[in-house]
Amino acid sequence: MIVMVIERHLCPKCHGMKITRHPLWDKFWAASKVGTVAELQTFMADNGAANVVAEAMPCRTCNGTGHDDREISLSEALAKLEEVHGCKGLG
Repeated sequence: MIVMVIERHLCPKCHGMKITRHPLWDKFWAASKVGTVAELQTFMADNGAANVVAEAMPCRTCNGTGHDDREISLSEALAKLEEVHGCKGLG
């Protein structure tokens, strides 16, 4: 029998914050450091948004969980603990 465990890492995109900036805002800030509300509305409309979108959005990489989970075998988890922390097996 193989026992599986969950290996959890902080999301590489949001770093555990669960949100990221909407891509349109990244594009807006790259194009203009300061803009008026009218310029922002025009920019959003020109880029396909019917309205000004919220700057923050749930992270697409982790689906807003803030972490990335992967199922690994218990033996792999113990080997990683030994490698990282110098731990030996449980018995």
